[in-house]
Amino acid sequence: MANHTHHTNAHTNAHTNAHAMNQLPAAALKNVLVVDDSLAICHFLSASLGAAGYATVAAADGFDAYQKAKAGHFDLVITDQNMPRMSGVELIRILRAMPDYALVPILVLTIESSPELKRMARECGASGWVVKPIGSDHIVAVAKQLLAPRLNS
Repeated sequence: MANHTHHTNAHTNAHTNAHAMNQLPAAALKNVLVVDDSLAICHFLSASLGAAGYATVAAADGFDAYQKAKAGHFDLVITDQNMPRMSGVELIRILRAMPDYALVPILVLTIESSPELKRMARECGASGWVVKPIGSDHIVAVAKQLLAPRLNS
């Protein structure tokens, strides 16, 4: 029985250590605002990014995201396009007008793929556009790319 307990503790420690290795160092912890009117999508994004070491805050729509952006600072914003009260493009336009968010990467994650909507989002300041559905590894890779230090910035 003691052997079983030892095995369980060893497994738990190995899992904890493996999880810790995937996380960013504390000094590099990045805050990500995830914006979607789908609770399931917010949960998926928060879980995926959280497992990779990012701190996440979820917002239910563009207006909620705007309120949270005013109250704190985020290093990356990932937003849906079609939401009640304020769309993703409207949110991007408002955030880009705020000095603290002028250079923060903003990713549109949506089911939309219209070239016209992509153009509008780019003109408002979107940093990228990804069409749903998206896998956990892909969203983490896109977040890492958008948050990578840039030379001459």
